[in-house]
Amino acid sequence: MIKTPFEPGWRPQSKWKRKFYAKYMTWLERGGYTLALLVIVAFIGSFLYRVDETIRAEGVQLKAAVTEVKASEGTIVSVNTPSGTEVKKGDVLFTLRAKGTARIFGFGSPGDGVWKAADDLLNKVILSSEEVVGTIVDYSTLIFDAKLKGDSAPRSALNQIAKISNLTIQESETSTVVRLEGSGGAAYVSRSMVPELNKAIGESLTGKSVRVRQEGAIEIESVEGVQVDARVATSKEGRATNTFDPSPSLNLEGVLASGKHELIAQIANIPAASANQASQSLRLALESGNFSVPDTNESVKVSNLTDPRYIVTVKATRPLGAAPTQTEALEGSLVERSVRGIIQVKNPPKFLVDRLRECDEVGGTITATVEVITGSKPIALVLIKKS
Repeated sequence: MIKTPFEPGWRPQSKWKRKFYAKYMTWLERGGYTLALLVIVAFIGSFLYRVDETIRAEGVQLKAAVTEVKASEGTIVSVNTPSGTEVKKGDVLFTLRAKGTARIFGFGSPGDGVWKAADDLLNKVILSSEEVVGTIVDYSTLIFDAKLKGDSAPRSALNQIAKISNLTIQESETSTVVRLEGSGGAAYVSRSMVPELNKAIGESLTGKSVRVRQEGAIEIESVEGVQVDARVATSKEGRATNTFDPSPSLNLEGVLASGKHELIAQIANIPAASANQASQSLRLALESGNFSVPDTNESVKVSNLTDPRYIVTVKATRPLGAAPTQTEALEGSLVERSVRGIIQVKNPPKFLVDRLRECDEVGGTITATVEVITGSKPIALVLIKKS
């Protein structure tokens, strides 16, 4: 008989239990291998799967492209095209008599758009060829002038694709929004009902007061904003007479058309010549007279300026697409890195052009979030940075 080192009963006597434990350990082992394999695949995939690197700006105002109109030196004798008129390139805007001569000639529009003349243009004397007498607003070209920030700002370049989202139309300074849930769960947003809505609520609250926390009541002066959430029934009809705001999920595309790199840095070690010149100026300013001390009402004289240490904050710029300067560079500490860029909207929808025209007439604004894609990187690097 073979002897065993195991005590009797070290394993279950029931064959069903032994069968269950055997299968349990088999599947546990398989599950462990599977989990380990998934972890390895996910690890490798995190370095293969890439995500966009972007620089971003929020609340950027949408504008139409503007061309300044400048005239030669002389006197404007007539305005041929009223301000606010749609014009084509070459249309005569005004007639000017050249300085020192009797020559009169018409000044043509430099491009297509809406002619917006400066005030009191008739009989205006132009003293410099750099004087702006009006603008041509081109609503076929919509742009964002944005200060974009992000870690990948140094890699920004011309013609990079931009993503435009969160379009917000504000036709009044009052922060009022109406959100409606229509038939089938469709969502509608409007900020153009502001005047009537604010007036109606403002009249009903006239003479009333408001109290917060444990403070005393304070009389209501004005309505600063209204938020409305409601359900409505909707049906498709013919010609529209009003317009809802664009959906928050609406995304547009643009391109980085122009711009420049901007850098704010601090320099602790400035050149000796600059330090000496600065010290001379500082010494003259300090030794020019006595200084009063407001805290003690004393008068003190300053002299013997020694060992001044300078930390200089500078702003540096370089046009997008331009090569770095070849001059000797000073070492500095980064304060802020950004890109000041013009993002042109690709194929702007008609409703957006129409709403921008309306906003320009009433002093409203259209803002959005703008992201410029500067490249891509493995998602693993993003996760490592966040961890």
